[in-house]
Amino acid sequence: MQCFGQTAADFTTKLLSGQKVRLEADARDSNRDKYGRLLRYVYLADGTLVNAKLIADGYGFAYTGFDYTKIDDFRQLEATAKQDKLGLWQACRVDDTQIVKQTIAR
Repeated sequence: MQCFGQTAADFTTKLLSGQKVRLEADARDSNRDKYGRLLRYVYLADGTLVNAKLIADGYGFAYTGFDYTKIDDFRQLEATAKQDKLGLWQACRVDDTQIVKQTIAR
């Protein structure tokens, strides 16, 4: 597992456990990624966009390998988390030489 991967998984599990969520497709995006995984925005009942929260709190990256409606918002959230050294940005080195960023232990 990548640096910070288990921490991010644990955070996400805790955030979503017992919660009702609403899944929303993106009008600009296909339904599935190149691995066949279903792509959706995940909203909590209070309106929190889980995808954005994970990026903003440093638990994940803004994926930029394809176009989607919220790409600019997610890039900005990632830039702020990186600047503020939140989550993975403090705990890991990041290899951003590929389309999909990877974390590396310090």
